[in-house]
Amino acid sequence: MTALLLALALVPAGARDWTRPVGGRKPYGVLVLGYGLSSNWRSQEPSLRAALKTVPVETVDAEYRGAADGTAIQRALDRLAGRGPAKIVAVPLETVSGSPRLEQTRYLFGLRAEPIADVPDPGRREPAGPRPPRPPRLVLPPETPGPRRLRSRVPLVLAEELAAAPALVEILAGRARALSRNPARDAVVLAGVAPRSDAALTGWLAAARATAEQVRARGGFREAAAVGVRDGVRPAQRSRDADALRAAVRTLAARGGVVIVPLDADGARTERLLRRALPDAIYRWDGRGAVGDRRLAEWIKSAAAAAAARPDERRRE
Repeated sequence: MTALLLALALVPAGARDWTRPVGGRKPYGVLVLGYGLSSNWRSQEPSLRAALKTVPVETVDAEYRGAADGTAIQRALDRLAGRGPAKIVAVPLETVSGSPRLEQTRYLFGLRAEPIADVPDPGRREPAGPRPPRPPRLVLPPETPGPRRLRSRVPLVLAEELAAAPALVEILAGRARALSRNPARDAVVLAGVAPRSDAALTGWLAAARATAEQVRARGGFREAAAVGVRDGVRPAQRSRDADALRAAVRTLAARGGVVIVPLDADGARTERLLRRALPDAIYRWDGRGAVGDRRLAEWIKSAAAAAAARPDERRRE
């Protein structure tokens, strides 16, 4: 044991090979961060664990009321750490880069300086009288204590999100083609759970539309669009969202068929919100997100292996 510890001490931290066991321990464990998961995800967990059978795996629904849930993530992290890996790699199944949910996850992992609060924008009617300058809606005021960052005694790394992976486009294009009778005549629409803040929604939609265009090109569809569905927003926001969604689908349907695919790993929550906003619209949908596609498990495995080679980059505060 003494010789082993001496040998490890002589190896620079950045040069250590995290793909090999350390002192009999697994080189790393994988913490899969899902958001808004349902029974669809739980039914797929056995196949995911089988694909990652060489390393310990924990999965967690990392979302609570629309935000990254630090308490749930910490509990899952502790369970995984108890299984003895030398390092922990977290893989976020976030499908839109730069989303408030992902940015809050980055804060919890010590990769972002300020926490995020994704809350509805204030109503237009404001009380009369002078008011202090309003801080940006997505950043908590300086005097507001932020959520507690995650704690880990072993190195902790956050892998690249699903949104950045070519596999996401491949999976969504496959889902859309399975729903389409003739892709060249159909429009493909990606529908996802969007941020509550209208300011954040603008950036979210831009990123989602870019993904939708890639799906259109990959699947050979006539045209593409992306829409957001939201809960926990003001009545005026909900009404405006529903009007915009109905108008978009109506316009696309006037030119041909419409298939809608969830822009979420698990489509259950998206489906509930979509049906509320589009009770009578005609479109094809089966609610299947990325969960259940073999390529998702393959991507998680490769993303975790790539991230395992990186050092712990958490802020030291």
